[in-house]
Amino acid sequence: MAQTTYWDPGNLLQITDDDGRSGEIQCVGRAKRAFNSRCPWTIENNDRIEVLSALARMAARRPADTTHEELRRLACSCLCQRYHSNQREDVARKWAGVVRRAADQYDRLVNEARSSSSLQQHQQGQQQQQQQQWDRLPTPESEDAIAIKLELAGVQAQLRQTDAERLRLEHALAAARRQGAEHIGSLSAELRAAQEKVEFVEKGYVQLRNMLSMTQKEHESLGQHAADAERELETVRGRLRTIESEKRDSEYRVAQSVSTLERNVRNLSITNMSLKEQLAIADIKSVGSQREANKLSEDNDSLRAERNKLRSDYDTIVEKLGSMESEAKDTREKAQRLVEENDKLNEIKNTTLGTLKSLGAELNATRDEARHHREESEKLRLERDSTIEKLKVSEFEAQEARERSQLLAEAKDKLHDTHNATLDKLRRTEAAADDARDNAQRCMAEIEKLRLEYDLTAEKLRSAETEAETVRGEVRRLEADLKIRDGSLEKSCAELGNERDRNAQLQDTATALTQRVDSLETSIAACGLHRLGTWIGKRSKKLTSEGRSKKEARKRG
Repeated sequence: MAQTTYWDPGNLLQITDDDGRSGEIQCVGRAKRAFNSRCPWTIENNDRIEVLSALARMAARRPADTTHEELRRLACSCLCQRYHSNQREDVARKWAGVVRRAADQYDRLVNEARSSSSLQQHQQGQQQQQQQQWDRLPTPESEDAIAIKLELAGVQAQLRQTDAERLRLEHALAAARRQGAEHIGSLSAELRAAQEKVEFVEKGYVQLRNMLSMTQKEHESLGQHAADAERELETVRGRLRTIESEKRDSEYRVAQSVSTLERNVRNLSITNMSLKEQLAIADIKSVGSQREANKLSEDNDSLRAERNKLRSDYDTIVEKLGSMESEAKDTREKAQRLVEENDKLNEIKNTTLGTLKSLGAELNATRDEARHHREESEKLRLERDSTIEKLKVSEFEAQEARERSQLLAEAKDKLHDTHNATLDKLRRTEAAADDARDNAQRCMAEIEKLRLEYDLTAEKLRSAETEAETVRGEVRRLEADLKIRDGSLEKSCAELGNERDRNAQLQDTATALTQRVDSLETSIAACGLHRLGTWIGKRSKKLTSEGRSKKEARKRG
């Protein structure tokens, strides 16, 4: 058996909607930070079932029977527990006002229905009284009275049909008024919802414009940071070029010193060989003069002394070269560490360049320049390896090379720090740009969705206005028809009064005719008796004469 519903609390309290998304119920809370717009979250399934059952119980009772505690429990179930559970009292107070207005409207409609039913009962009582009065009228005997009675019966049937039609029109008018009021109320609610959605869309559009301006400012600041990073990178590149030129100069000087030492060693070896040859020649030619031998011996001694001196110089040079080789080995190890750090920097640079592809042609140019620097660093590493193998220079030049290597290491550390900072800035820039792009896309999608909803709501509103205008025209037509029916009813009542007067006249005429008929019957009876007496006298005379004639005939016979 279907349950009787007195009102629709779901639509009046704006909890449920026939166009809802697969039966979901949206949170009735208001986001004060979002221009007091309605919360977009939906309540959970258990709370939704509880809300629907509570709405069904409320709809089965009159609006005046709804208590404030029920509204508080319903508000607690219709609010999301995450953000708007503290708005229970505000929502309950707001709903209490809506329920009071619904109760007043319900009482007004009930009173109108009762007044309409009492009017209908009064009209039925009047019709019954008229019928009883007509039933108490005496039955006419004449044909005119019978025709009048039949005509009155037809008029009464028309009156009953008119009353039934009028009642039907009154019910239809009341139903049309109720439907019009309900439809106008629903249209007003939809209009308010549409206005709220439009306001929400406008506020969201303002927020999007603010977010877009903030994103543009952040993009400009990020571009400025990128320009600063590029300027710092250019400064580091200039420093690297200066260090590389100084390194090339030092390597050139070291190469010149090494070549000079090699030439001196070669000259000393050639001189030693020539001296050995001269000594051999002198030994072979020892048979020569003693003076020449002594002279040659003296020359040989001097040459030996010079050779010993050169050998000692050569030994010292070899020792210096050994120390320089150890220092060169240390320098090579440091250079190897620098090369490894440079490789790490190159790897970091490659990852940085891979991450910065979305920044455009400028970052691509930076990546090409970094690759070029990496190739130059590789060339420098190869040249440094070849130079380290040839290093045979003095301690002072080795010290200068160490100091320059330290400067190069410091410069590379600074370059590494600068690259790390640039990488972090670019990562933050890319993340911020991606977030801003995602937010802009979501906002544009939300704006498009709200625009479509606004268009649908506007279309529904236009169709509802058209339907309301149609209902108003139908109501006006029914009112005009009711006025026409009332006019015809008044005319029928006037005709009924005339017929009653005519019936009274006919009744008087019938009474007079009845009296006249009685007098005529009396006179007719008297005349009949007179004629009967006359006929009886004539008949008796005739019979008497016939009897006399028969007697005379018998006597004659």
